[in-house]
Amino acid sequence: MTIIASSCDSIGDKPKIRSDKGSTIEEIITNELSSGIRNDTIFLGFAFGMTENDFSKKLRELLKEEKLYKDKSNRNFLTYDMTVDQYYTFKCTFSPEYFNEKLHVLGVSVNSKDQLSSIKTMTLQLFMFFMNKYGLPTVEQEMQLVEDCKEYIWIQGNRKIKIMCGLTDSRIYYEDLSANKDMEQIEKKEINDKRLESQGDI
Repeated sequence: MTIIASSCDSIGDKPKIRSDKGSTIEEIITNELSSGIRNDTIFLGFAFGMTENDFSKKLRELLKEEKLYKDKSNRNFLTYDMTVDQYYTFKCTFSPEYFNEKLHVLGVSVNSKDQLSSIKTMTLQLFMFFMNKYGLPTVEQEMQLVEDCKEYIWIQGNRKIKIMCGLTDSRIYYEDLSANKDMEQIEKKEINDKRLESQGDI
């Protein structure tokens, strides 16, 4: 497979792109969506397309199986312990987002279980953990809002995985790019409808 390394960013930082599907993030996403490959699996049995009831049911199952627990130190949020190696275990909580009543983004807030790991350390450990499973990231770039920290993106088919530093935690985002495309089309239609309505008012 031919790997294209490219650098381009309107803000000034230059992302490192590793892909044979394009030289920009936009090209890669377009070509991945055109490939017909679907990766709806997230982890722990979560998947794109779940309804809110499906998601809640899965949380209850995971709690019963003791894969999740209520974290008393964090307002009893349902929490998952992610062990990335023998030295690091992180606490994860979930933030689902729905489009057309279907799960299309799962955000994961990651915090140090022992309170000793910095955000940068957690993000680097997550990067290495995910790289062992998914290979080198499709995109790697410096962050603007968090100094000396990078974000890492894997894109395959409709699934995008992003790891990044937050201001108070590390973050993992699983996104269904096909749903994002549908959202963009609906937004464009709504804007066009409003434009036509305004033209009729003048």
